[in-house]
Amino acid sequence: MPDPLLIAVPVLIVAALVVWVYVDASSRAGTPRQVVARIGTFSIETPLQWLVLCIVLMIGFLPLYLVARRESG
Repeated sequence: MPDPLLIAVPVLIVAALVVWVYVDASSRAGTPRQVVARIGTFSIETPLQWLVLCIVLMIGFLPLYLVARRESG
């Protein structure tokens, strides 16, 4: 059985990153610095959308959030 610490540490890191994305997106929502990403007709605009997508697909959407955040100023 794997060491519980080997499971807990990555889970805590992912949880902290997801919380940071939500808090940061919430603080920028409704301002000129709102974080928005568009892929074709698919648009990610709300803090809740960022939260859910980062939880479900952390590997793809965290980097996308960071790029969109940088582009928003």
